[in-house]
Amino acid sequence: MSCVMSLRTGCVTTVGGTRRARDREAGGRRMPLAYFLREKTMNVRKALIAGLVGGAAMTVLAWLVRQMGIAMNAEMMLGTMVSSPGGAAWLIGFAMHMMLSAVIALAYAAGFERVTHRAGAVVGLGFAVIHVIIAGMVMGMIPGMHPMIPEQMPAPGAFMANMGTTFVALFVIEHLIYGAIVGALYGPVVSARPLRTATA
Repeated sequence: MSCVMSLRTGCVTTVGGTRRARDREAGGRRMPLAYFLREKTMNVRKALIAGLVGGAAMTVLAWLVRQMGIAMNAEMMLGTMVSSPGGAAWLIGFAMHMMLSAVIALAYAAGFERVTHRAGAVVGLGFAVIHVIIAGMVMGMIPGMHPMIPEQMPAPGAFMANMGTTFVALFVIEHLIYGAIVGALYGPVVSARPLRTATA
């Protein structure tokens, strides 16, 4: 036992003098995302930046494919949930997309810290596979959340399957790029496991 002075509570008793002791006492339970934010067991700033960069990369890719005549516009779809189609709706959708990208990156970071204990582009790609599956299923639920679908806008379908195979491929590629960027930019994890050395 040891005593650590806290400005808020005075003397706080800890086991072993470190937060890791409390982690051991938890019996290896899976902790919610709020735990990582509260206990400083992830680099929140790097995760948010990585998520924003990844989200911006997805937007740039979508813009490029629109120049080739492929009407892929997730920002407009998001924005028209709360506004009429137009420039304002796109900007609202872009803001919503970037906020989602930042929040989702926190989930990636929790996985890097708690599951893989390392990050990187390849690890991010692995998490992106799970991300694609979840996002693809959510796309199938969009008509129940969007006031303009299907009356004024086509329902994209799960994984955007209603739009054709090109849209499905681009949907997957976008999310894989996002995961690779988040993993690469997050960098070294806070909870890296020490290397084990062989003993005689």
